[in-house]
Amino acid sequence: METQTAYAVPGEDGELCVYSSTQDATGAQEAISNMLDVSNNRVTVIVKRLGGGFGGKESSSIWASATAALCAKLLNRPVRVAMDREDDMASTGKRHPNLAQYKVGFTSTGKIVALKMTHFLDAGCDLTDSFVCTMKVISNMDTAYNIPHVDFTGKICKTNQPANCPMRGFGLPEGMFVTEYVMEKVAAYLHLPPHHIRHMSLYKEGDLTPYRQRVRYCTLDRLWDEIMRTSQFEARLKDVAKFNEEHVWRKRGLSIVPVKAAVGYFQSSMNQAGALVHLYKDGTVLLTHGGSEMGQGLHTKMIQIAASILQIPLESIYTTETSTARVPNTITSAGSFQSDLQGGAVVDACQRLNDRLSPLREQHPLWSFKELAKHAHEQGISLSATGFFKVPDSVGWDFKEDGKEERQVFKYFTYGVGVVEADVDALTGEQHMVRVDLLMDVGRSLNPALDVGQTEGAFMMGLGYMTTEQLVKDTKGGLTTRGPYTYKIPAIRDVPLDFRVALLQKSDNPEGIYNAKGVGEPPLLLAQAAFFAIQQAVAAARLDTRRHTQGDAVVPSSSLWDLFPPATCEKIHRACAGEVARLAKKAT
Repeated sequence: METQTAYAVPGEDGELCVYSSTQDATGAQEAISNMLDVSNNRVTVIVKRLGGGFGGKESSSIWASATAALCAKLLNRPVRVAMDREDDMASTGKRHPNLAQYKVGFTSTGKIVALKMTHFLDAGCDLTDSFVCTMKVISNMDTAYNIPHVDFTGKICKTNQPANCPMRGFGLPEGMFVTEYVMEKVAAYLHLPPHHIRHMSLYKEGDLTPYRQRVRYCTLDRLWDEIMRTSQFEARLKDVAKFNEEHVWRKRGLSIVPVKAAVGYFQSSMNQAGALVHLYKDGTVLLTHGGSEMGQGLHTKMIQIAASILQIPLESIYTTETSTARVPNTITSAGSFQSDLQGGAVVDACQRLNDRLSPLREQHPLWSFKELAKHAHEQGISLSATGFFKVPDSVGWDFKEDGKEERQVFKYFTYGVGVVEADVDALTGEQHMVRVDLLMDVGRSLNPALDVGQTEGAFMMGLGYMTTEQLVKDTKGGLTTRGPYTYKIPAIRDVPLDFRVALLQKSDNPEGIYNAKGVGEPPLLLAQAAFFAIQQAVAAARLDTRRHTQGDAVVPSSSLWDLFPPATCEKIHRACAGEVARLAKKAT
């Protein structure tokens, strides 16, 4: 991924133009203005595209822009800042480490009836985005489960580490993982299949979340039933059990995990966006919006929306870079919500143009769009339009409320279910995913190819988070895993041997743009199924070891051992129990 990068060019009368690899153009603009003690209108921040962002280029990117801007101001010449990989990894914030304490109440059948949980998040040396992250953790601890009685608390801890920052999911993986871990613990205690415990507590249409938001257009049951059928889950459970009986040193596990991810900002002021659309005399369109393109296909979707409204070919529209000089007061591009926000603004701008052109269209229905634009210009009709979109004020979190009334904190929920089969080598700790089935409800997808690609990429990123990406620090707290030789991200060999991704058909989302849903982050959460599949494979290895040493009368343990992400080879090897190594030594 591209490191933190910025290029600052000084102009006349104190002007400064900064080309930045940032998800938050306005945040960079304001930080530079404050640092140089100049007004915002003297600083322009331009974002052509990002070589990957994932939250690490929100607040963490600002220092690179500010450094380049300060040097350009002092030297009165262009200055470029581009970090090398090791320095970038050492200085950029990471996903918030967290510790969770919980108490859970459940019936003998496995129904979860009460959950009390406290999350402690490591903010590092500065608060930065930790408050927002903590709120996201708290509001997503319930994940896909309707638990009648909950008490969720989040606490932010200050430590002598670099300030941690948003990371893809931004609190959702942390909040969700502990709840899923609780599900596994309850299943082990009751000697019940984990998927039975999960299915029993799934949200249904009309249920209320702990923060009093009604669950609308809920497709969890439908997703669950469909993926259970298409993945042959029950039959494969038997196949996995048979495989584990026949193999001593290799074991497999099969896990299913649902997700309910909240989409939208709970701060009402962030639920807005702007766009600028120019129509030229040759019938071509130049489109600018306030979102950052970072490989998620945002520009492509905006072009599709504009083409649909203006009724012109995609090739007639070009999207230029994001610029605070064209679209002011932009909102940080994060949270899988940009297609809704920026798309709403693009719709508004294009509809304004259509309204101006409609009299000419009615008078001359056979004119091409090029002829229409040319004659509109000759008649003095403005061919430039700004668009604005804002989510209703009723959406968001009012911290002054007592919490007793029903409210809409987030715009909507994106749902999904994932099934993962993992294979573990008990002697070495190596693991690979035998088969992955993912089913996502993204409403009426704006672009199925992009959404499937986002689902695949998000899952693989989550797989790294769950299995390989281990941060190691020295005795003074310094990061030692600063590059690909020591920090292991998923590679081509980590891609599942059988990778099946599907989008739920005939699903609507009236809350989203064109009935679509955000998809950038939710599929990452489904990678937790890989961790629990590994955990089940390790459980089979431990049980097999005990049978070798204690006889066939051994029954499965009623509790799980502590195995926490990432499930690296070293951790898996140790978790398979020392008896495995002892037996291997005796066999040789």
